[in-house]
Amino acid sequence: MAGVEDPRTAADARWAKAGRYAQGYADNGMGAALRVYYTRYLPLGALAIVLLLSLLGPIVIPDGPEQVPTLVQAGWFIFAIAALTGGLVYNAQRLKPRVKLGTDVAITFPLEKDEQKALMRGINGKEPVPANHLGVARAVAVRSRKDAATTLLIVPAYTYFIGQAVGNLDWVYLTFFAAFAVLAVLQVRSFHRQGRFLAATAPPGA
Repeated sequence: MAGVEDPRTAADARWAKAGRYAQGYADNGMGAALRVYYTRYLPLGALAIVLLLSLLGPIVIPDGPEQVPTLVQAGWFIFAIAALTGGLVYNAQRLKPRVKLGTDVAITFPLEKDEQKALMRGINGKEPVPANHLGVARAVAVRSRKDAATTLLIVPAYTYFIGQAVGNLDWVYLTFFAAFAVLAVLQVRSFHRQGRFLAATAPPGA
């Protein structure tokens, strides 16, 4: 019937538009950058704070063992601030250079909801991605992996809630920490799934 757009033609147009938005994305070692942060910089930072408090704690809080919870809370607060600042700086200086991001427009914006869901299922390894949609899927995986990596760089700051519960078991703080722990686990899982997808679909010789 005249004036009625063919569904396949409309779908092809949507995917073609998404394909244009998907240009310029590449993961150039985000996994390695995140691994260095968690195995080198974060442990060294935590160790430095412990040593600093060990030296200055008795001077600043000289009242004996009863002040240990206060000292631990102060130390955890310092660690949280340092972790947040360090994570954001590391994100800007070390993580961003390891990834190429294309347009600021959402890659999947032209696609319908069921197409977006199918794309994410493919990235998560739950179903195959059609070859003609692979470029879009890889770009979405890179963008999602960058978002997950940024979140994982600042997650250590939320251990602040543990410190606030020391000496006074506050279930509010522990509940907040549990929620952020679940978030961290989900982000780690997503980061690894996206990495596996990008590795499995990399062009030969890449």
